[in-house]
Amino acid sequence: MHLLWIVLTFFSISPCKAQSNSVAALQDLVSALKNDKDLTGANFSLSIKDATSGADLFNYNEDALLIPASSLKLLTSQLALEKLGPDFRFLTQFGVKGDIVDDRVEGNLVLVGSGDPTFGSERIEGNPGIDELCALFYGALLEKGVNAVSGDLIVNSGAFDRNLTPGKWLWEDMGNYYGAGASGFNVNENILRVTLGSGAPGTKSDVLSTAPKLDYVQISSDVKAGPAGSGDNAYAYSDPYSNYIHISGTVPPSRGEFTIKAAMPDPALYFGNYLKDYLVNRGILIEGIVKHEWEFGSGLSSEIYNHYSPNLDEILYWTNQKSINLYAEAILKVVAGNCNVKANTANGVNEVYKFIDANSLDGKYVKVHDGSGLSPMNRVNTSFFSDLLCHVYNSAFASNMKRYYSVAGGS
Repeated sequence: MHLLWIVLTFFSISPCKAQSNSVAALQDLVSALKNDKDLTGANFSLSIKDATSGADLFNYNEDALLIPASSLKLLTSQLALEKLGPDFRFLTQFGVKGDIVDDRVEGNLVLVGSGDPTFGSERIEGNPGIDELCALFYGALLEKGVNAVSGDLIVNSGAFDRNLTPGKWLWEDMGNYYGAGASGFNVNENILRVTLGSGAPGTKSDVLSTAPKLDYVQISSDVKAGPAGSGDNAYAYSDPYSNYIHISGTVPPSRGEFTIKAAMPDPALYFGNYLKDYLVNRGILIEGIVKHEWEFGSGLSSEIYNHYSPNLDEILYWTNQKSINLYAEAILKVVAGNCNVKANTANGVNEVYKFIDANSLDGKYVKVHDGSGLSPMNRVNTSFFSDLLCHVYNSAFASNMKRYYSVAGGS
């Protein structure tokens, strides 16, 4: 069944006659949609309210439960603004567990994440990429006079729970870039680029390379080149923390090679290995191995360098403009953690329901299972969503949210 979800909200009140004409026009629109053969079997809904008062101006099928998809990010965004504030920043700490004796760390080097979904991503202007971050950590060690480490390099993602992805996501989605889960330590949006061969239609497309290179991950492919004119229909399948990825489907033919984006199985482990190699290649000896741990709290004996993310306002802008699921899921988890409960999806969703109740929104039918809207189990009625938009309009964050709204055909 195809689902058509329409939400309209007036931000000003028209004179009575014009309003009456508008209602008649909307009734005609509903009739036209109901009689449109291309929409046979579809379900659609309209809810129009006065933005200031919340009074109903026009409704059709307004209590029907429909799949909100990425529109749910607006709910997560407003919740985050109210709970965290637009100036909130994620903190990533780099330090030592042990002592610095002369030019040597007697103990472990430790990176402690807080779930920053922008870490290592250059999407936001001024945010350092992976090599620039490594250079900052390296420079901080040099300032301390360190050229050797007796222990391990540990990456701690214990700020979030171990479940990277919400329980109601589809297996078909989870292994792909848009289904990358939110770790307590994310790197470059947890994207793994896989380049496949692209020959004549029907021929096999083998894995040629990955970026970044992950020697410990095995990738298999039964992908074939699709028919002429076909697009990217290849899907990656893998578990979080897995060392195996399988890719199935088709890619466009006759291109020589074609790159798809998969989800990185263990971003913390990847960055730990990358940073270790970076430091060793520049003369800092690390005698131990790279470990991924889930210890809550930093446990650092001393801090060497602190990295802060862009502010939440900027992160939310990109969350909505480019519909980045990872950003939304990380934000939902950190909202939970900021409310003094474990930073996981379930507790984040509980904060969503509290927000709905506290603001008397029409949420009696709403079912939320994530922060991004990727789960097909989410259900929202249009009356609730127009209620939410009225709340946004009258909130202290109306101007922030207005900047986030995506534009059809332009975002």
